[in-house]
Amino acid sequence: MATTGWLYSDNVFKNATKRNFMKMRIIAHYTKAVLTARQADTGIAPILLIFGSICDAYITLYNTWVESGGEHIGSTSEVNDLFKRLSSPLIRQWDIAIQMAYDIDSDDYKRLLPNRRKPFQNGKQTKRQAAVSALLEAIGTDPSLATVKSQIQSFSTTLDNAILAHQGDMGSTDILSDQLESQRIATAVGMMQVYASLLLLNLSNPKNINPFFDIENICRKRQTVFTDHIAAGSYKLIFVHVFKPTDKFTVENTGDAGLDFGLSQSRHQPFTSAPFFSVSGHSISNGTGSQVINGTYRFFMVVNNSGQDGSFKLTTQF
Repeated sequence: MATTGWLYSDNVFKNATKRNFMKMRIIAHYTKAVLTARQADTGIAPILLIFGSICDAYITLYNTWVESGGEHIGSTSEVNDLFKRLSSPLIRQWDIAIQMAYDIDSDDYKRLLPNRRKPFQNGKQTKRQAAVSALLEAIGTDPSLATVKSQIQSFSTTLDNAILAHQGDMGSTDILSDQLESQRIATAVGMMQVYASLLLLNLSNPKNINPFFDIENICRKRQTVFTDHIAAGSYKLIFVHVFKPTDKFTVENTGDAGLDFGLSQSRHQPFTSAPFFSVSGHSISNGTGSQVINGTYRFFMVVNNSGQDGSFKLTTQF
């Protein structure tokens, strides 16, 4: 008897978010937002009632995990620049657009921006990112704010994708990470419930369910190209990976400083001894896992021991 797996018996949401907590947060929130916007449609409210609580539980635990040091959001200049834009001028522009529709003392305005611009300008990046999502949900289908909502949605998508693109694998193996992994799987099951329920409502035209899912991010493959700058005398975590001897990667050193690449025991400290892979300035070198494997270490770092800033482009082939 054939033992080949059947594509449609797999949980695509579970598979697509393996080793990527951020990706699950993005696609789960997307589905919840669409269900919320269309809850008046036939059959949608009961689906939202079940999945909404599952999604909220995941995002709450995810935010706790991030703030505990599980993952460092905003470690790249691109993400930092986006949060600077959010602080000003974007929230200022959005606030003004909302005031054009609702007086600042009105209940509608206070419902949309109960704390005005503060949540978008202060606090941890996860909370500021959540403030953008909350504003989108609060606006809902309000026709008077359709234009500004489109602008906010565009920025939210850009921010989510920027964070996703620069995120490595999920890192910590402590109790909180184990809890979040269990919640990720539970959320994937919830996503499958949404999928099955929507399919039953649209059996004659299954394509109608596409708008409920963030298909672009669900289908996005694992990140393989990493580019960054690194200051003189500093180090950075690039990604988390259990290397095999046959794993291959290519490093293009795009700066003047010689750089070393290797595995550390912790994301919070650089490696200090061999083995490591060295690449001189303005050169390209091919490496393998056998050149960096160091026991069970899995935090792949770049270290700049020179007296000048450096930069690199690293491409993985595993």
